[in-house]
Amino acid sequence: MKIALIGFSTKEYMPYFRFYKNILDELNVDYDFFTWNRYGDNIKIEENEFRFEYFCKENKLKKVVAFVKWKQWIKQILDRKKYDKIIILTSIPAFLLHKYLIKNYKNNYVFDYRDSTYEKIPYYRKVINCLIKNSKFSCISSKGFLDLLDHSDKIYPIHNMSYEINQNQTIPINFSEINIGYFGIFNYYDINKKLIDTFKNENNIKFYYVGSCVGENVLKKYVEGNNINNVKFKPPYSDDNKRDLYKKYKINFINAAYGNNSFNATKLTPNKLYDSLFYKIPIIVSKNTHLEKIVDKYDIGIAVDLNDIREKINIYIKSFNYEKFSKNIDLCLNEMLNEQVTVVNKIKEYITL
Repeated sequence: MKIALIGFSTKEYMPYFRFYKNILDELNVDYDFFTWNRYGDNIKIEENEFRFEYFCKENKLKKVVAFVKWKQWIKQILDRKKYDKIIILTSIPAFLLHKYLIKNYKNNYVFDYRDSTYEKIPYYRKVINCLIKNSKFSCISSKGFLDLLDHSDKIYPIHNMSYEINQNQTIPINFSEINIGYFGIFNYYDINKKLIDTFKNENNIKFYYVGSCVGENVLKKYVEGNNINNVKFKPPYSDDNKRDLYKKYKINFINAAYGNNSFNATKLTPNKLYDSLFYKIPIIVSKNTHLEKIVDKYDIGIAVDLNDIREKINIYIKSFNYEKFSKNIDLCLNEMLNEQVTVVNKIKEYITL
């Protein structure tokens, strides 16, 4: 038995990659994993890794060329290695390989779906639903995607967290000053610019952007160009020290306000939600999104637009009850942990049978 785990970037840009790798390592099965060094990073290649070395430029035509070359590259390896089973991560690589997967691995591949960027294109959406129909089963990183997908009997929610969580990671909450933390890859620049402008240079509020960006840091350039002094940029972190950094910067709100102009942003369940649950920190999200439904259901943060964010924050702080908040967090986290146990067992069954 040999398994192929197919990703579409390097491991550093695929936090969900570790989830599958941990299961494969735990079961001690023979597997190879496929990555793509899209940004020219200097990263050591691992023993059982196949990595596509091709810089993918932002130009749309050059992206298409890169995708075609990636497809040719990986099909050659798959044909040569003849894997017994395939786990394919994210929509675009699955779309590019859909004919190959359905022809050669019908009802014998797992499709991990976590991006709805192109589902407004009818043909693309049709292919995605065909991939789900012909998979052994499929995983979705957000229940918000269920509105777009057919064959729900083959779909299981998957969360960007282990199925064994230490729930004693709580960080004390103190609202003597407001510290809003954004951990991860910096994007959603327009809404973050507007958010920063709303509280520009105010003494009692700070913004922390901890992580990295692809290409130029547009947000940092904007902050420096406008002499904004209450926004701090900090270097990339590892999962091992993330909690310590939340504590060090005294983060009391997690910034997951992505806006609702992007079709994909309205459907996501980002890693920032799990940070909120693990560390028991309130989260700020945008109105009219799937995240708002979660936040409202469990009362674990606030949903805002930029016209009412100041008022919403003030009201939330005045009425904040930590004991109630903590219980709500536990309810939400436990529901997701139960879903995670279900999907982990499903993946283990697929791998071992």
